[in-house]
Formats: sequence, C-alpha cells, structure tokens
Amino acid sequence: MMRRRQQKTPTKLLKLLKLVRQETAMEGETGAPGNDAEETAEDTNEAAQAAQGSTANAPREFREALSIDPHNVRTLSHYGTFLYTGCVDYDRAAECFEKALRIDDSHVLTLCCYADMLASRNNPNHDDHKADQLIDKARWLASSESEKQSVKFVKKNIAESRRYEIEAKAAREQYKRMIEDQYASYLASKTSKGKKSGKKK
Repeated sequence: MMRRRQQKTPTKLLKLLKLVRQETAMEGETGAPGNDAEETAEDTNEAAQAAQGSTANAPREFREALSIDPHNVRTLSHYGTFLYTGCVDYDRAAECFEKALRIDDSHVLTLCCYADMLASRNNPNHDDHKADQLIDKARWLASSESEKQSVKFVKKNIAESRRYEIEAKAAREQYKRMIEDQYASYLASKTSKGKKSGKKK
C-alpha cells in the first residue's frame, strides 16, 4: 500500500515535467548554451522520465545527472521542481532554484517553477511579491513556444491558488460571522429569559 502511494506521481508534477521535457527537446534542437555535454542532457531527460514513472528512483537519477555536471541549470531546475512537487521539500527545492538562477538568472523554466513554488499556500516560505517578480521576469524573457507555455501554465496555477485563498478566506469569515451571530442570539435569549424570571419574582 505504501509502495503504491510512493509510485503514484501527483498531477501537478506530471504537468510540470511535461513542460520540462518540452523545454529539454527545444534546447536540444536549438543547441542552447550551457548544455554542451550530450550525456548531461540525456541524464537530465532520463531523470525527468524517472520522476514521471516512479518518485522512488527520481532523486538518485537527478543526483547522478548533477554529479556529471553540478552547474547544469536545466538539471538543477528539474530537480528543484521534483523536490517541490514530488517530495514537498520546499527548502531543498529553493536551494536548487537559487543555485540555478545564480548560474543563469534568465532561465525561464527556473523562474517559472520557482515562482510557482513561492506562490503555493502550503509553502512555509510563501512569498507572493517575489513570485510576481519572478513570473514577470519570465514573461518578459520568454521567446520560444515552450517558454511561453511554461509562463502561461504557472500564471494560471498562481491565479487559481490566489482565487482559492480568497474564497477560503471569505468562507472562514462567513463561518466566523455565523458563530458570532449565533452566540449573540444565545446571549440575547439568555438575557431575555433572565429578565422574565426576574419579573415573575
């Protein structure tokens, strides 16, 4: 039972990894700078595919890819995405994203995935302001179709997350008002009964 749960990959992870594979394919075609080692590109893609198939093997695959080229921005970005969506490890994911952006601060997929993580309401280091800065920069830099798709996907995620938070906050406020009204009615009823019993005496 536990094993089956580990192997089931979250939908959000699958969607992000699909963007990752698209970006990998596009960079492979265009010969993007910083990805000279063919074996590193292959290992990165294998790691992403492993993550899609089984979350249990993915960390090892990513670590192996990074042992070949520890400064590969794409691999760091993909690993950060996996740590965030597959392992819910926000701190280690942030380390990967930060390292990737120190190497290349214009890497659109890293900007998108980091923004998505920072906008998550479950993230203890939640930061809407920084998320907005990152996604705005990504939108400005996006030139390829895969980069534009990444920006679009993450902007939608962020908007949905914020809409959900607004709705949840409104529901909490409504519930709070209902409890306050019920308590006020209870006190009024109690006071009214006290006055009536006082008159009878």
